[in-house]
Amino acid sequence: SRQPADMGRTPDASRQPADMGRTPDASRQPADMSKLADTSVMLWDMANMGIFSIELHKGHHSIGLIIVTGKLKCTSGGVIDGIFIQRVIPNTPASKDGRVQRGDMLLEVANRSTVGVSIEEATRMLKVTSEDVKLKIGRPPDGAVIMSAEDHHDNTLSPEVLSNEDVEQLKMKLKAELQAQATQFFIERKAVENELEKLKKEHEASKNEHEASKNEHTQFARMEQQKMSELAQALATITMEKLKCDRELETARSTLAQNPPAELSALRGEVTTLQSQLSSLRSELLAVKEEKINITQQLQDSQLQLQESRRQCDRELETARSTLAQNPPAELSALRGEVTTLQSQLSSLRSELSDAHDAKKSIEEQWNM
Repeated sequence: SRQPADMGRTPDASRQPADMGRTPDASRQPADMSKLADTSVMLWDMANMGIFSIELHKGHHSIGLIIVTGKLKCTSGGVIDGIFIQRVIPNTPASKDGRVQRGDMLLEVANRSTVGVSIEEATRMLKVTSEDVKLKIGRPPDGAVIMSAEDHHDNTLSPEVLSNEDVEQLKMKLKAELQAQATQFFIERKAVENELEKLKKEHEASKNEHEASKNEHTQFARMEQQKMSELAQALATITMEKLKCDRELETARSTLAQNPPAELSALRGEVTTLQSQLSSLRSELLAVKEEKINITQQLQDSQLQLQESRRQCDRELETARSTLAQNPPAELSALRGEVTTLQSQLSSLRSELSDAHDAKKSIEEQWNM
């Protein structure tokens, strides 16, 4: 049989609506079901079932509930027969509302009680509702167990509930989805084929490039081998030439050592003479250096003497001026004579200083040469 897969679960009490604890109105029960209604009310109170109402707009489509018959075993030990929600179909008014859950008990449909009715009657009640339908739902508390169902009915998928318009819409929807999936499949397949073709071309180009690179590498290796062979031959030739030159040089040295030519003796004599001249020039250079040092010292001494003479002349001139200012003009002639003498001495010193500068310049020129 088509029994629900998990009708024995314990509902979650934390997900109960805010108006839990209400009981249906017994006055709205059918006359022949009053005793069962009273018993159900008592069992609901004992089980502390949460009850809430919802209003759904279904239009010309189904609500989206799969209902089954079952038994609710309460914590008090009692058992309640009723209609239970087996599953909420996705993308339907019930699933979009979000309050109805699997395991809830269907109590009323459009203000009509479903307690004690058959699954067929409950299905007909759901089918004949208007576009806006009001449902009353009961949610079992913690500890309550829903036992195996006796019968079930799919309010969304059963041909007895779905209208021809719903079936056609489902067919069109499925057909459109299949066409879209087929189109997407062909597009993706074409893209994969294009990508595969592109990869093949790239692989072929890479293969050709690899072959060209391999050929270039082979040709390069051959050229390198040829160059290495040529270099080896050239190295061998150079080595042989070097050995030959070394032997000839050794022979020439041996012959020259045993029989020195006359020109070699003359060259040796010239070298000895040049070495002697070089030693003489070095001695003269040392003498010139010493003379330069002496002349430089003399020049410095002359400069110092000249400076001292200038200072002395300045002092004597100052003394003469002072004397001239103090003494009468009779002694002026004597002072002028002394001044003339001092000027002559100054000219002589200047001449000596000029000669010393000329000597210094001549020595520097000889030194640079």
